[in-house]
Amino acid sequence: RMSTAAGRAAPSAQAGADGVSRRDIAALVYNYLRSNGFAKAAKQFRTDADPLLAPFRDRVPTGVVGLEHIVGEYVAARARDAARRATMEANPLARRMYEQLDDYAMTAAGIAPPAHARTYPGPPTRRHNRSDDDAFPAADITRRGRGPR
Repeated sequence: RMSTAAGRAAPSAQAGADGVSRRDIAALVYNYLRSNGFAKAAKQFRTDADPLLAPFRDRVPTGVVGLEHIVGEYVAARARDAARRATMEANPLARRMYEQLDDYAMTAAGIAPPAHARTYPGPPTRRHNRSDDDAFPAADITRRGRGPR
């Protein structure tokens, strides 16, 4: 880390564990302050965050969306999540469907889905790996003449 004129350690511009760069966050805050008439605060923030903002000079960095956009996406995501939770609480089939979709997405991303997190007594895993004859017992009964034709 570099040191600032005030003798403090300058914040690192590296991305944190979540992949968000501190430089991008500083640019986001600076752009918000500048764009919304907070001239004094923007000037002070620019001074305090100079090590992070220096590469941008006075340009608006490309690829950094506005704070309003990010907050709007966050609020919409929370509303979708609340609606999904309400649907899952009201409908056991929807709960199983969403949990299966989550498991699939995690598996596709290379993450093992947590078996202990299941909130429904789902079928054992081996039932998903049955042969075609075992998967459709009604079709098997029809072929043998024991069911409707």
